[in-house]
Amino acid sequence: MLRLQAFKIEQKEAGSAALQPGDTLALSPIKEFAAKPYTVEEEKSLSAIIKAFNERHGTQFTREDFIRFEQVNREIMDDDMIEMLRNNPPDVVFSAFSHAFFKGAIRLFQRDAEMKNIVLSDPQARDQAIRTSSVVPLGKPERMSPDGSSITFQDTLSHRRKPTGMRPFQLR
Repeated sequence: MLRLQAFKIEQKEAGSAALQPGDTLALSPIKEFAAKPYTVEEEKSLSAIIKAFNERHGTQFTREDFIRFEQVNREIMDDDMIEMLRNNPPDVVFSAFSHAFFKGAIRLFQRDAEMKNIVLSDPQARDQAIRTSSVVPLGKPERMSPDGSSITFQDTLSHRRKPTGMRPFQLR
């Protein structure tokens, strides 16, 4: 199969990126290549995938459950995979990407299973996971910091923490 493509380079902006000592002007973020939130079409597509999956398997998975697969993408996207995806049409690289993704998903599930087994069987590990991960401190309503971010259980204990280098904090 022969596939021809044409590309065009277009200058969108021009300016200087040089910084001088004492510059206090805040830098604006790069918008073209930064991680962007899902578009409306991508959200609809993800919602349709989740709905079809849940209907087929009788489950109630959420958007957040499926977003975890992005962690697999981050792990498998090494320089070779990125180069292969950039330099080949999707139908040519799908098999290799699919194989790498499947192996990455298996590793994710194995880590999840290992963590589940430890937390379910070791009371100390379970207690530690609850203390360091909870955003709802001991049944109290979730609190928000002045900047709008959640205050975690660990944050609520920070005023009681022992100095660095000592044993981790333990509730009495």
